Amino acid sequence: MSVWVLIWLCLSGALLYFMGWPLFILYRQKKVWKAFANRHALRYKAATMTAPPEISGVFDGYTISLFTGEHIAPDIRKTRKMIAMEIKLPDVLPAGGGVASGDMVPFLQQMNFKAECRPGHPDWDKGWIAMSDHTGVLQDYLSVPRLEALMGLMRLKGASAILVFRGDVALLRLDRPDPLDKLPKIEALVRKMTAAARVLDFHPGESASLKALALKNPPKEIVVPVSAGKVKTDLRLEEEGEDSP
Repeated sequence: MSVWVLIWLCLSGALLYFMGWPLFILYRQKKVWKAFANRHALRYKAATMTAPPEISGVFDGYTISLFTGEHIAPDIRKTRKMIAMEIKLPDVLPAGGGVASGDMVPFLQQMNFKAECRPGHPDWDKGWIAMSDHTGVLQDYLSVPRLEALMGLMRLKGASAILVFRGDVALLRLDRPDPLDKLPKIEALVRKMTAAARVLDFHPGESASLKALALKNPPKEIVVPVSAGKVKTDLRLEEEGEDSP
């Protein structure tokens, strides 16, 4: 066998590997996501054979959505595929605001909330951000258990997380590079997210006390810009009335 034939075989094998491996991962991901959706009576959708899957529906009392999003690198020349999970929370702060990490930091900054605040937890990372139209309301809401639930998501490898309150919408979202192509992985992530959501729910009487606090003048804070990547896709939530293919 000549050297050129050997080189051609090596190049052909490498090309087939790089073309075939993503398709194999996608096939395995679809199989696992469909099994998970069937197990928990959720909606499953995959428009075409090469399109990424989506899941939506109610899990453990929360409206959830799983899909593939894109993150733009800081130099804007590259994008990364990320698996996103969103949970719609039942309670909304009386003043807009949110908490974010990773690529979600500039997204939260672009929402133009009035001021930044710094939670007093000793393990708070300076790369994370908390912003609100009334920092007193957000600080009061961010109790130690809630901060620890959020930080548990933010510390996940490669994760970008955001909790945002705006208008009558409250969303918790986590983006990760893991395709969740194994059933124990997707089960663990969804349960971790819903467990965090339960900690973030309001306590009895908390809504009234936060509304009273919101009537007070918000303290003036300085917003400190934090550099990070960008999220190409907007936050979203699947409509409950969609049909499964």
